[in-house]
Amino acid sequence: MPTSRPSPWQRPAPPAPRRALRRRPRERGVATLVIVMLLFFVVALTAAYAARNLVFEQRTAANQLRSTQAFEAAEAGAEWALALLNAGRIDDACRPVGGAGSGPLPNPPPPSFRERYLSVSAADGMVGVRSRSDGGVLGAGCVLDASGASPVWRCSCPSDGLPALAAPGAVGAGPAFRVRFAAVPTRPGVVRIDVNGCTRLDEACLAFPSQAVDGDSRVRVAVLAALKSGLVTPPSAAVTVQGRLGGAATLEAYNPDAASGGLALHAGAGADGPPAVLAGPAGTPADLAQLLADPAMAALPPERMFISAHGMWRRTWAEQPATLRIDCRGACTRAALAEAARLNPGRMLWVAGDVVLDTSGDIGARDAPALLVVDGNLSTQPGAEVRLYGLLHFVNANGAAGWSVGGRLSVVGGLVSEGDWTLAGPGRTVVAYDAAILRQLRLSHGSFVRVPGSWRDFERTIGELR
Repeated sequence: MPTSRPSPWQRPAPPAPRRALRRRPRERGVATLVIVMLLFFVVALTAAYAARNLVFEQRTAANQLRSTQAFEAAEAGAEWALALLNAGRIDDACRPVGGAGSGPLPNPPPPSFRERYLSVSAADGMVGVRSRSDGGVLGAGCVLDASGASPVWRCSCPSDGLPALAAPGAVGAGPAFRVRFAAVPTRPGVVRIDVNGCTRLDEACLAFPSQAVDGDSRVRVAVLAALKSGLVTPPSAAVTVQGRLGGAATLEAYNPDAASGGLALHAGAGADGPPAVLAGPAGTPADLAQLLADPAMAALPPERMFISAHGMWRRTWAEQPATLRIDCRGACTRAALAEAARLNPGRMLWVAGDVVLDTSGDIGARDAPALLVVDGNLSTQPGAEVRLYGLLHFVNANGAAGWSVGGRLSVVGGLVSEGDWTLAGPGRTVVAYDAAILRQLRLSHGSFVRVPGSWRDFERTIGELR
């Protein structure tokens, strides 16, 4: 069968040159390489951006950590300062002195934290701030030491000079704080607490005034602290008895202070006979030195009698930060009360139980009087001569029988008894009104507490990490 010849228009194209055939695979490889490189570039940009965000987040977290450490250190310093302002005598390491097993105290004993850094005016109650002998800022400080089994604060409370603190032995920096006080000249009984908190122990970071921060975070906080007096209204009479006075023949009462009214005895429901001695200001008849029938005071519930003098309920007063509760359920001696008053200047003493004044001696001193509330019986042993400087408040909350005086008990300041007060025994109770001592108790004895709304965060500085 004949075949038709293809048209010249349908003839196949001539084969491509060999060189062109060889270039086509090579051109396809270059295109793939370019695409892969573009993809790698995009991946690299994404990784770089992610790494940049990671570094930023790491720095932010580190700054937040250091800022939080510094803030918590500063806040801890403010709370620590308030706690020590309401504590007793301390050594240079801010530890309490005295008590069982501590040995005899030096003479004079070390001052309390309040005495080291503050001074309270006996005239108007203004709180002053003590300075170093070179005129610099006097303050205290602590550093957190985590080198042991559990972290502890190492503190320094110098009476002069800068705090002496050693760097913690643990790996890494331990947070530290430094405290100073500033006077508030317009507000009696108020002081400002300034605290610098830092991420580690560094003089430049902790110093007042603040210096440059290198690699540390510093937070400065300030809070106002006010003295809540433990004796809001001192008595105006040498002896104040809410109810009836029994055994008056063994009582001697003196009040030479005309400014207070000159009352030596103020009783709500009278007395069983006249006192042995009753003396007011010079030239005042004995009848004018006593008020034996005050129905308004006699009608007061005992708790209200306490509030009228101390400005708070009994339980609230007993739980104040500066109140030292003394357990006398097994009876406390004169020496125990004298030691408690000596170790805790400016604090209130709440005695729960009976007191037996068995030896002669003083409780408190004229320049360091005692604010003593007794919820129990009190007795003076024969031959013992005891002198108390301050205010003695007999609560009688548990129905105590009264006082048994076999020796001689002298109170220089004032004496208050809730309910009826009965003296028994052949001894003598002598009370001499002292306005200066009572004013000192009102202005200097009490708890330092935060003034609401006074907290301020002045400064937050984060140094650049190197």
